[in-house]
Amino acid sequence: MRETFFLKILFCLFLLTGCGANQQWVKEYVDQEVTSAKIDFRERLQPMEQALDSNNAQGEAIKKNISNLDVKLNQFTEKLVRFTASLEELNVSYKKGLQEVKRAMSADTQAVSDRIKDLNRKIQKLGKGLIMFQKGLESFDKKLEEARKAGAPEQ
Repeated sequence: MRETFFLKILFCLFLLTGCGANQQWVKEYVDQEVTSAKIDFRERLQPMEQALDSNNAQGEAIKKNISNLDVKLNQFTEKLVRFTASLEELNVSYKKGLQEVKRAMSADTQAVSDRIKDLNRKIQKLGKGLIMFQKGLESFDKKLEEARKAGAPEQ
């Protein structure tokens, strides 16, 4: 169909140049063919224009969707940045709290250790005192026994 259109145009050009453009029948024939070619061209062009308009509308819709997605992506990125900052703050707070707990536990552990050492010293002193007391009792028992054997009156 495209070839016939170009052939008609080419034929009209030959007629105009070959027969003389001033003859009436040539002018009418050329006008008729040009009008027919214009109508044919418009008929072919109209679906392409409609497709172009449809494509443009789809392109605009896609641009709008991309713009909406870009806005949503920016909002998500902002939320992610805030969430990351919150996690970092939580991590810092956790580490600080953990250090404070370690310090407190260390101080408590040291206090308990000091108390145990103090109790150990006291037990050792008490143990030495008990040993001395036990030796004193044994010595007293021996003296008492010796006194009984020596004839001390029993009551």
